[in-house]
Amino acid sequence: MPIGNDAYYNALKKREKLKREIDALENFIRQCEQLAKSPDASIVTGTYMEQLESYDRLGKDVTGKGRLIREACKKAISDARRPLQRIQLIEAVENQGIEFGVLDKANYLGTLMWRAKDEFVNLKYFGYWLRHLPFPEAKYEPSDPQSEQSMTTPASCDVNH
Repeated sequence: MPIGNDAYYNALKKREKLKREIDALENFIRQCEQLAKSPDASIVTGTYMEQLESYDRLGKDVTGKGRLIREACKKAISDARRPLQRIQLIEAVENQGIEFGVLDKANYLGTLMWRAKDEFVNLKYFGYWLRHLPFPEAKYEPSDPQSEQSMTTPASCDVNH
């Protein structure tokens, strides 16, 4: 008996969708385990699907993944003692065993860093730096409004990007 094309292709699509959901669930579990190990662990309540849907729909960091990545970036910048470019931060975060769980890591990280502008500053020609620390080579001084000129425009606003 021949297999109906529609039924067969629908089954393949369903299988791929389920695989993606399982991958997302595995990633969520790993992130929760990493959060549980952090000193200020705060595991989010609610079901996994509610959290995933809230994250997708509202863009909120309900899983704590963004906080985990920001902390890894702070550590990488502190360890390097210099600003780091996005690609360097992505590598440093992954070397700390943290997965991004997105296809476009650079865009995700850029958005994350832009949203955390109270923690990070993007110094033109240098990379991301800790906002509260001076960086003389870029003429950046946290308490000096003039040094804000050495900062870059977020990629989403930069018409020349």
